[in-house]
Order: sequence, then structure tokens, then C-alpha cells
Amino acid sequence: MLLELSPEAKDAATASFGTLVDRVHAAMDSGGLAAGDSTDAAQQIWSAIHGAVSLEIAGVHFAHDREANFAAMVDSLLRGLAPRA
Repeated sequence: MLLELSPEAKDAATASFGTLVDRVHAAMDSGGLAAGDSTDAAQQIWSAIHGAVSLEIAGVHFAHDREANFAAMVDSLLRGLAPRA
């Protein structure tokens, strides 16, 4: 592991991920996201956002408009998890 987290940081990360799982589950229940495993879908969202933020922090910028690129990534994630017609 590249980064050793304190017990407090691990607890905060676990709580944050739990909140995301709860929100994804609620979105699935309301039909906003396709039914499925809310933990799996939350992991996909968490991983994509974490990757984008890690690159931003590291100063790795490929897009000309980073804000628009980030918004497009989130939109793509949500469309990919949306119910199929």
C-alpha cells in the first residue's frame, strides 16, 4: 500500500463510502439508476472520481477545460449506470 491511513482516516473513508452506497441504493430504488448491486456501482463511482481527483492533485492535466471534462466524466458514469430502456 502506498499510503498508510490512520485508524481515524480509515473510519472516515469507510463512513464516506457507506454514505455513497446508501445514496446509490436510494437512486436504484427510485429508478434513477439501474437495479443492481449498490456496493459494486458505488465502487465504480468511487474509483473513477478518486482517479480523476488523484490526477488533478498530481498535476496531470490532459483536458483543455478540466471542469468540463470532470463534469462529462460524471455524466458518463451516471449514464452508464442508468436504467436501460
